[in-house]
Amino acid sequence: FVRRARRAACVAAGAELARRARRAPVLERVDLESGAARLAPAPVAIGILAVTLVAYLPAIGCGYIWDDDDYVLENRTLRSAAGLQRIWCEIGATPQYYPMVHTSYWIEYHIWGLHPTGYHLVNILLHALNAILLWKILRLLQVPGAFLAGLLFALHPVHVESVAWITERKNTLS
Repeated sequence: FVRRARRAACVAAGAELARRARRAPVLERVDLESGAARLAPAPVAIGILAVTLVAYLPAIGCGYIWDDDDYVLENRTLRSAAGLQRIWCEIGATPQYYPMVHTSYWIEYHIWGLHPTGYHLVNILLHALNAILLWKILRLLQVPGAFLAGLLFALHPVHVESVAWITERKNTLS
């Protein structure tokens, strides 16, 4: 009898938490396990993405700088499928052996050619996704201030070079 009563109490408590979670506002939900209020994931992720895009918007209009010429403009491996094979299988085919980086350039070259806007936009989106990933990991680990840490990562000036400079894609991918 005692077990059934405890089980019934647990079921009732779970139902109450679920009911509270459904009635909570969009930006605040009740964690069904702990009962603690926390920000809903989708609006927070969209917020981090939006803030990052706004902060790095000036970089979208920039052209190529420094060694972007070697990595994109004059990189013949980006032009064909044979070049993609060379990116992965031939050391020295690209200025540095970063096959994931050069594969991303290869894909982008086939989407928008040599227009730098697309390359800059991809760097910004990768950086925003990294900030969201950091927030989600810290949130999963229940680190207080996870949202602020994600925002700080997204907006800290130390990342400007890696985000605004096409060749530094290796940093945003790592």
